[in-house]
Amino acid sequence: MFAQPWLALAALPIAAAVIAAHLLRRRRHQPVPWAAMQFLLAAAAESRSRLRLERWLLILVRTTLLVLLALLVARPIGTGLGAAMGFAKPGALLVVVDNGLAMQAPSDEEGRTLMQQAIDAAAPVVAGWNGPVAILPTCGPETAWLARADLAETALSALPATAGRADWPAVLDAAARALPASGIAAERRTVLLLTSLTRGNWPDSGDPNEPANALVADAARVLLVNVQPAKRQNLTVTDLAVETAFAGGDLPARAAATIVNRGTDPVTPTALVWSVDGREVRRDETGQIAAGASRTLLADLPALGGGLHNVEVRLAATDDAIDADNQRWAPLDRPRDLRVVVVEPAPLAPPADRASLFVTAALRSAAEQSHVPIRIKQIAPAQVAAALEEPADAVLLCDAAGIDAAGWQQLARQVGAGCGLLAWMGPRTVAVGYPDTKEGNLLPARAKSVVGADNGSDWSVQLTEPVAPAFAALTEGTSAGQDLLGSVRQLVEVDPAADATVLATTSAGQPLILLRRSERAGVALVATSPDLAWSTMPGRPAFPALVLGLVRQVLTASSPDLQVACGQPIRLPMPGGTPDNMGQWILPDGGSAPVRISLAKGRLEAVLPLAAMPGAYQLQAGGNDRMVFANPDSLAGDLAEVPARQRDRLTRTGVKMTDPDEIGPALAGPGEEWTGPLAYVLLGILLAELLLTGWFAKARRP
Repeated sequence: MFAQPWLALAALPIAAAVIAAHLLRRRRHQPVPWAAMQFLLAAAAESRSRLRLERWLLILVRTTLLVLLALLVARPIGTGLGAAMGFAKPGALLVVVDNGLAMQAPSDEEGRTLMQQAIDAAAPVVAGWNGPVAILPTCGPETAWLARADLAETALSALPATAGRADWPAVLDAAARALPASGIAAERRTVLLLTSLTRGNWPDSGDPNEPANALVADAARVLLVNVQPAKRQNLTVTDLAVETAFAGGDLPARAAATIVNRGTDPVTPTALVWSVDGREVRRDETGQIAAGASRTLLADLPALGGGLHNVEVRLAATDDAIDADNQRWAPLDRPRDLRVVVVEPAPLAPPADRASLFVTAALRSAAEQSHVPIRIKQIAPAQVAAALEEPADAVLLCDAAGIDAAGWQQLARQVGAGCGLLAWMGPRTVAVGYPDTKEGNLLPARAKSVVGADNGSDWSVQLTEPVAPAFAALTEGTSAGQDLLGSVRQLVEVDPAADATVLATTSAGQPLILLRRSERAGVALVATSPDLAWSTMPGRPAFPALVLGLVRQVLTASSPDLQVACGQPIRLPMPGGTPDNMGQWILPDGGSAPVRISLAKGRLEAVLPLAAMPGAYQLQAGGNDRMVFANPDSLAGDLAEVPARQRDRLTRTGVKMTDPDEIGPALAGPGEEWTGPLAYVLLGILLAELLLTGWFAKARRP
């Protein structure tokens, strides 16, 4: 075996060239009869055999010298590698291939990506393996153990490149679990990890060392083949958020895109192109971005009709290491109309005594400004169960207490079906309380007690950072928005749930607006009554925008279902149909893939095993035409090397690191590489050639 087998083959033409040169340089004599020469010819005939022996001996030594020199460069390896590769006994080889976004960067081989370079380096090992081989991509399903090397080599070369990011603790754990299925003893198992040690591949948080220890314990050798990118200039769109900005008569959509310079040098201003439904609507400029710095650009997109829209942002960068992370997609779901149920403690009371007075006024005002039809129905707490027999888009509890068990069960069913829930919690609610049941725990916090501001001075209200794009308009020109949002003189102290997100606080740091997102909808809690307990807010122009913004927050909770990470499967819930439904996925490149409808956890799902490339995936199945958007991980395109401490921690587990052209020697055991001994043999033959040349020359000297 040779570390560089192609160089070993070069020894054959080199040896042939030496012999050919000798034959071509032989002198050809034209005999000329001359009587006096007969005595000289008789003398030469006596030494001809000796001269021929000398000549061919020198040719043999010089040819051997050049052949051994070629073999020395090819680095021969002893029989131990053959045993490791299964020639003595069958061995198991597990090849873990990082096929994520960072591996699509160009390598130092012209026209080859890092993933292609790594696969090319491992292909000879796979082709020569005598035993089962399995291929495990970091993004996508693993292959079964293959007994034939040619099938394994085909599976390796056919791996799809993705725009995902490896979850290395999970990948290493999967590799350790896959090894026993090979049926080969642990002392004859080998694992090759093909990756690049960049931040786009290896996590900044999380510890892959524990599963690496388990993997090393289950294999004779674990070898990490490290490929490094040839260039590190990379501008990346790491985030895109799109929501309706609830202000202004034309109802624009507000989008926020974050651009990060993942390179080592500052980048000049680059054009940022905004598109909606495939149509360019706006261009901005990023400005100069320093290495490692980021910039967030806000854009108001034109007014759109009701329905689901595809928003895309793209960097028009010409010199970039990775193109796939220069763009990002997001859905914008514009409602055609809204059915909102407002639960009021006393719906028949005079307007001034109604807790919902300012909320319903704000909804109607926002509807007039946004041209979104909003159908508002006010009910009492006792009417919740009956009123929600007809599905609603959102339910607002305006300090409403006294909802019975049937009402809470109906609320839970509505939230499970995608209805948003917004609760304003004031003294009425605290006095009665919510039931301590599964349904009563829908809210993102539990009430503790009602407190008032000290000395008659109200608490100012401020949104937390970062805020959603829909609320960004409330903070423009103010200090975190507290001037527009007014103040609170009374609020309910709450105990937030672990999965709650705080959207707004008081100046004293108390949680004021909390949000919990579920699989199908969102539930928000405002820790004060919507009446005059929110002192100056109802008279502020921003109050309608805030109310409708909260409604949108709970309505758009299902939007994460429309976005997945590249390299992962797409699982889209099906509203109807059977597992026998046939259909297809329309891929971002215009191709198609058959859809598989499965029954999972009691609901139908359309499954695409792998979202390999970023973009919009369209499902056409069972009379449905739905869209899913796949985006790279926010750090997947970072080509900066991981810190040295992470490398050290990995090598301490027993993982051996090597370069692509060092796989053969790295697989060899101690003393199995013959390069050193061969060098001494080469020096010995060189010395013998010099001695023979001098000796023969001296013997021929008269």
